[in-house]
This record gives sequence, C-alpha cells and structure tokens, in this order.
Amino acid sequence: MEVFMKTLYHPNLQQTKNIPTGMSITSLFFGAFVPLFRGDFKWALISFSVCILGAMFVFFIPTIVMWIWLVVKYNDTYFLELLEKGWVEMKAAASESTAK
Repeated sequence: MEVFMKTLYHPNLQQTKNIPTGMSITSLFFGAFVPLFRGDFKWALISFSVCILGAMFVFFIPTIVMWIWLVVKYNDTYFLELLEKGWVEMKAAASESTAK
C-alpha cells in the first residue's frame, strides 16, 4: 500500500501538477467525490451514477464494487488520462528538453 507522488508538466499551459499514484486513501473516505474535487467530471458522473443506481434498487454490489475500484485504481486511471491530455512526467519533460 504505497502511494507515490508524480509531478506532471503541461508544455502548452506551462503548469505543473503533483499526482498521487497507487491506492487512493482519499477515495476510501470520500468515495465518488474525489473525481469531482479533481475536476475529472467523466469519472465523477460514472461513480455517482453507479452509486445512486445501486442505492435506488437496493442492489449495493455495484456500489461496493465501484468504491473498491476507486480506492484501488482511480489514481492510476487519473494519471493515464492526464497523460493522454498532453501532460508529461517531469522526468520525461526534463530529458526531452536536454536532448534538443
């Protein structure tokens, strides 16, 4: 249960962002609100939908599965989605700039 911080850099926005990887302790306590706090509206909508539908139909297994998934995999999923949006790891950005 290790949580590592990775620093990402967006070349166009000239911004850096620290991203936790590994198990999400915040998701353990705050559940579907974590994607909402991070501005990840796609996963916030998915998480809330599964939790609300699970509660409405008194079928709590999807809610429990979504919560466990958020705790175990959400940080890594968020990290990969940021990479797809153009963010690069700080180490990779530093090595690319020195190679030019």
